[in-house]
Amino acid sequence: MTISLPTRDKPAKADFPTIQKSPLEVMELIQSDEHALTNLFYAESGWAPFFWKGTDCTAPFRALYIAESLGLLQKDEGGRTKDIPITDITAAVNRWLMDRGQNPVAETTIYGNLKTAAMYVHTALGLSIVPIKKTMTVRLTDQKQNAANLEKYFAVAEKQLSRILNELRVAESHNWDTQHFLASVEEKTKLRISPAPSSN
Repeated sequence: MTISLPTRDKPAKADFPTIQKSPLEVMELIQSDEHALTNLFYAESGWAPFFWKGTDCTAPFRALYIAESLGLLQKDEGGRTKDIPITDITAAVNRWLMDRGQNPVAETTIYGNLKTAAMYVHTALGLSIVPIKKTMTVRLTDQKQNAANLEKYFAVAEKQLSRILNELRVAESHNWDTQHFLASVEEKTKLRISPAPSSN
C-alpha cells in the first residue's frame, strides 16, 4: 500500500526572530567586542534553537564565531572591513572538530555555513555579511562595499527596469489598472515601483 504524505505548494518560510538593536547600537558593539554578532545571538533566547546543537554551537554560528576571531568585524587603517579567507576559517573549524574526535569538513561546507550565518545576521540585525565563492573569502559589508554592490546590481537590472517603465507608461496611457500588480511586487520585494512624473 502506498501512503500519501502531506505536501504544500511552496516551502514553509522559516520564522527567524529579530534582535531589537538599532544599527547604531550594533555598530557600537562591533567596535568594542570582537564577537559582537555571535554574542547578540547568544543572548537572545529566541535564537537558542538555531544557535545550539546539544551543548555546542551549530555549524553556522561556529563558522561565524571563528570568522570574528580572525578579524571579520575589524577595520583597516582606511576604515574598510577585511576579507577573511574561508581556508583559514575551515582550518580552525577542523582543528576544533578533530580535537573532539570528529571528522574534518571541506571549505565548501564552511562556505555554506557562512551563507546560512549571513542570512541569520541579515534577518535579525539588518547587517550584510558576504561569503564570496569566487575568492572564497567572507566580509562584513561596509559603506564602500554597499555602494559598489548597489551600483553593480542596478547595472544588471537597468535594462529590465527600463522595460518595466515602458510597460507602465503604456498601461498609464491606456488608463489600465496596474495597482494590483505593483502592490504584489511591493509585497514580495519590499520595493515600490512607479514611473517618475513625465517631463512633458
